Amino acid sequence: IWIGGQSGLACWEKGALSQYGKSHGLTDKRIVSIFETLDGKIGAATWGGVFFLEGKRFTYVGVKNGLVFNFVFGGLADREGNIWLATHLGVSCLRTLGVVNYSTRHNLSHDTVFCTAWDRTGRTWFATAEGVCYLEKGKIKRIRQDKAFSVRSIHALVIDRDGTVWAGTPAGLGYISGNRLRYLPPYKENIFELVKRKNGGFWIASNKGVYFLKDRRVTRFEGPDYPLSVSTVMEDSKGDLWFAAPGT
Repeated sequence: IWIGGQSGLACWEKGALSQYGKSHGLTDKRIVSIFETLDGKIGAATWGGVFFLEGKRFTYVGVKNGLVFNFVFGGLADREGNIWLATHLGVSCLRTLGVVNYSTRHNLSHDTVFCTAWDRTGRTWFATAEGVCYLEKGKIKRIRQDKAFSVRSIHALVIDRDGTVWAGTPAGLGYISGNRLRYLPPYKENIFELVKRKNGGFWIASNKGVYFLKDRRVTRFEGPDYPLSVSTVMEDSKGDLWFAAPGT
């Protein structure tokens, strides 16, 4: 289990905690999120760029390497091995032949991009501070949004098994149908992250705890002594759940 926060990066394995820092090439300890590449490398998105663990040391990618901006919210590897990085000033795609950047000049609805996702049709989706967009055949298209949402900012995306694109916002949950983001009532929590469940559906991490959605029904997860506000949730290979909460 990889753990990241404002004080660095650590790995919990076989009952032991290993910490990583400057001596391993990780020169920025302000970890925003952690992701995995197609070839199994661990990527750490930070305030000052992205770091990839190769062996026992990290290599760095930032603005000097072509990244659109150094503050990286998260990363995602697509099925072709490209790495999509969501930043405060656009999206960078790391490819074998170089870096390709996208911004409002390419029709993104906002330059602040919180996360990305890709579906089986080949579309790459972007959650921005002003709604959802997707890239298809080299062009970015915007998704309209129901007026039922009190805000336009999208903080999380997940693609369900049936191909439905779900979006988490500070004012509730929505899904895309007919080129429009539609609100799923009555759920109105501040959603931090959406994570796929192993047996279908997905987990919802929010300011009011953890929920799960399956067959378009949202159910609150009830468990002993887990924190009220949960920033992320993950399910490991054994089916155990891990929660991250502010201050923990």
